Amino acid sequence: MKTNYPKIAIQIFAILLAIGSSFATTASEKKVNAPVTGYFPKFPIIGPPPIAQCMFAQLCSNTPGPICTGVYQGITYQVFGKANPNDTVCQIVLFKQQ
Repeated sequence: MKTNYPKIAIQIFAILLAIGSSFATTASEKKVNAPVTGYFPKFPIIGPPPIAQCMFAQLCSNTPGPICTGVYQGITYQVFGKANPNDTVCQIVLFKQQ
């Protein structure tokens, strides 16, 4: 009489492998945010009409935390972001990268 032991063992192994793989591939709970470009607000150029522009400072984050700051000509300023990359005004509050 033939035994079906090898066939049953392979099926059980396949099921256990599938269950083990499902636990090994759980999604990570840690969220990683891409860095956001931060700008120093330039003061308006004198003359009609006043022009407000932003000057690149450093990379920051939009995840709440400590305020993003940068040093320009020896003075520490708060760094802001743009709502749209084509904007000339930077007024979005940014935070330090964690």
